[in-house]
Amino acid sequence: MVLNIQLNKIPSIKIYIITLNRHLDWITWDDQIMQITINRLFALAVKTTIPVLFTIALSACGGSSLEDILDPDNTSSSSSSSSSSSSSSSGSLPGENPGSSSSSSSSSSSSSSSSSSSSSSSSSSSSSSSSTSSSSSSSSSSSSSSSSSSSSSSSSSSSSSSSSSSSSSSSSSSSSSSSSSGGNELVIQENEIGFCHVDGDVQSSNEGYDGAGYANTDNAAGNEVVWRVNVQDEGSYMLEWRYASASANARGASVLIGGQLADSADFDSTGAWTSWTFESAVVTFAQGVNEIILRADSDEGLANIDYIKVLGSGISAEDCSGNTSSSSSSSSSSSSSSSSSSSSSSSSTTSSSSSSSSSSSSSSSSSSSSSSSSGSSGKLRVMMSSDIGGTDNDDQQSMVHFLVYSDLWDVEGMISSPWGSGRDDDILETVDLYQIDYESLITHSADYPHPDHLRSVTKQGATSKASSKGWDNPTEGSEWIAEVAMRDDPRPLWISVWGGIEDLAQALHDHPAIESRLRVYWIAGPNRRNSPNASKYIANNHKNLWIIEADETYRGFFNGGNMSGDLSNKEFPKQHVDGHGALGEYFMSHRSTIKMGDTPAVLYTIDNEIRNPGDPTKPGWAGAFIPCGGDRPNCWKDNPDASSNGYDGAATVNVHREAFLRDFQARMDRCQNPKK
Repeated sequence: MVLNIQLNKIPSIKIYIITLNRHLDWITWDDQIMQITINRLFALAVKTTIPVLFTIALSACGGSSLEDILDPDNTSSSSSSSSSSSSSSSGSLPGENPGSSSSSSSSSSSSSSSSSSSSSSSSSSSSSSSSTSSSSSSSSSSSSSSSSSSSSSSSSSSSSSSSSSSSSSSSSSSSSSSSSSGGNELVIQENEIGFCHVDGDVQSSNEGYDGAGYANTDNAAGNEVVWRVNVQDEGSYMLEWRYASASANARGASVLIGGQLADSADFDSTGAWTSWTFESAVVTFAQGVNEIILRADSDEGLANIDYIKVLGSGISAEDCSGNTSSSSSSSSSSSSSSSSSSSSSSSSTTSSSSSSSSSSSSSSSSSSSSSSSSGSSGKLRVMMSSDIGGTDNDDQQSMVHFLVYSDLWDVEGMISSPWGSGRDDDILETVDLYQIDYESLITHSADYPHPDHLRSVTKQGATSKASSKGWDNPTEGSEWIAEVAMRDDPRPLWISVWGGIEDLAQALHDHPAIESRLRVYWIAGPNRRNSPNASKYIANNHKNLWIIEADETYRGFFNGGNMSGDLSNKEFPKQHVDGHGALGEYFMSHRSTIKMGDTPAVLYTIDNEIRNPGDPTKPGWAGAFIPCGGDRPNCWKDNPDASSNGYDGAATVNVHREAFLRDFQARMDRCQNPKK
C-alpha cells in the first residue's frame, strides 16, 4: 500500500506517523512527492480483522485541502486500499487546541470525514489531520473498535522553520500534556520531572527561551542531555527539540533510547543564540520507562536545547528516581509566558548520605598498594563484562580506568557483551594501547598483567537480547565465566557487568553450581531494560546470587559532588588524562569529558581505606546500598534516602569524588612517567 503526498502543494510540512504495531517500512521523497510505503504485514492487517491505528497529521501553510494533498493521482493505490472498509475522523493536529478547529463527532465509529482549516495569521499554520484505522469489511466490530481508537488522534504542535524567528522573540509555554493514564503530547522543560541531566549547565542569558532557561552542554563531543518518559505501549514516537545555535556549522547529535542508538539529529545554525527553531527524530519506545539521550557528535557540543517534546499516545514524564508525573495541563501560546512548576526531583542540590558523609577523607594514594588478603594470591579474582564499542562511549573511559588499576587484581576475564556493533576486537584494541604504556606502568608495579595474558582472557559474549526464557545458547563468554568460577580456588569470582547480563544468565542456567561462587556488581539502569528477560531469569531462578544492582547509584560518578577547579567533568580529563600515554589519548578521543558510568563497578573491588566488599551497606567509592528484600537475601539495590539530583544512591558515590579522582590522576600519571 502506497500513500503519495504532493509536497508542491504544501509550502511547509511536518509529518507525524504513529502506528501501534510499528508497520511503517520507509519514507522516500523528492522535490514533488513524499511516498510512504507500508509493509505487507500492515497490508495484511487491512485485509483481515486485525485492528491497526495509522495516523498521519499534516501541518500546511497554504490552505490546500486534504484531498488535494493526499494521493491525488495514485488511483491504483487508492482503489487498492478502498477495497477494505476504513474510517477516518478529523481532529486537531498534535498539540493543537481541539477547540480551535471543527471536528466530527467522536461518537461516530464508521463515518468518514475530513476537515481542513486555513490560516489568516502568519504565526499560525492551517492544519489537516487524517486518522484512518482499517479492518476487514466483513468484520464491523473490528472496524468499529479501530475507528474508535483513531478518534483520539495523537496531538502535536507544528512549527515550521519559517516561523522560528517569531518564536524566538516570544517564548511559547507548553506544559506537558498528560494525565494519570498518559497524554498525546509531552513537553519537558529543564529542571522539571523528566529532565535528568545535562553535561553542562542550565542557562538563561539568551532571550527567547521557554520555561526557566535552556540546557547548554560543554563544547565537546559526547556531552549529553538526558530525559525520561513512561509510555503505555511499545511503538514509534516522535521527539522534537526547540533549539538555538549561532554556530557556523551544523551540530550533529546521536539519539539514544535505553542506551541504544535510535536516530540522529542535525541542529543547523539558526543564525543567533536568540533565534529558536525545531529539530525532530522518530524513535521506538519499549513499554514502560524509557531514557532519552541526546549526545553531541560535534566537538562544539550540542545546540542550546530549550525543551523536548514527545509526541504519541499514553506518554507521561518520569522523574529520575522513577516516579511518574500524575497530571499536567496542555497549553500552547505564541506569546511569552512562564513554564509550569518545576519538579524538585531534578534539582541541582546534592544530598549526601549520612552513612557515607564521613568517608570522603580517604587517601588518594590508598589504592596504589595491592589488595588486602582475599585468597592464596592476596588479590581478588576479577572479571569484567563490557558493551564497549556498542552505543555508549563511556565504556572506553571505564576500560582505561580498569587497565590502569589492573595490578590490584588477578584479572581472569574480559567479556564483550555489546549492544550495537561492539565486539571483542574493541577490548583487544585497548589491550594494544595498554601494551604501549606497559613499559612505563610496570616501573610502578610489577603486578600489572602482561598484555598477552589480557588477550588470552578476552572472550566474545552474547550479541543480542535473551529470548523470553532468559537464556539461549552458550557463548564463549558464558562458558568462560563458568570455567573460571569452578576452578579449584577458595576465592570467589568478582564480576563487574557494564552492559547486558545475558552471559551471566546463560552461565548460571548451564552451570547452576557456580551461583555461590560469584560476586556480581551490575551497572543496571538502562542495561536492565536492554536485558529484561535475562535479568528476570536471574531474579526468579537464582535468588541466592550475591549481586549489587546499581540502577542509579553509578550516576554519582559524573553527577554531583565536588566539581570545583580541575575536578569538573570537563577540566579533569583535560588536565590529568589528555596527553597521558596511549591510554590517555584513547580516553580523550572517545569522550573528552568525564562520564565513566561503568567505573563504579570497578571501584568496588579497588582496595582503599574504606572498602568493605563483603558488606555493600558500608560506604565506599562505588556507593552504599540497601537490601533488595523479599526472597533475595544476597541482593542489594540503590538507597533512595541518599539521592543526588534525583538519582537514588548517587550521593553515596559523589561524596567521594575528590578522593577517587585524585587516585585516578595518580594512576594516569603512571602511563607517561616511568618510576625512576
